[in-house]
Amino acid sequence: MDLYTLILDFKGGTFISQCISPCKEDALYQGVLNWDISAIESVITGNSRNILLEDIENEELTQLQGMKNVWSCSVFVGDELMLINLIATKDVT
Repeated sequence: MDLYTLILDFKGGTFISQCISPCKEDALYQGVLNWDISAIESVITGNSRNILLEDIENEELTQLQGMKNVWSCSVFVGDELMLINLIATKDVT
């Protein structure tokens, strides 16, 4: 199991989530599933997150050119584009 960091750019804000996962595809799903949106429910609602979870199940991560262990994808949440960067992160604790 590896540590992954998700950086989500959405509606002018940048949001960060982390999760432990066996692979990058599962990390994308788990990171959004476990994302604490309680402080930003004016930006994304529980229903929006459910729609996002459905959409990312079919999304393919693209490795960023010249980078190691960094992937990206984008999805629409309603009419708004969300950019997602996923990084395999070394746990140094």
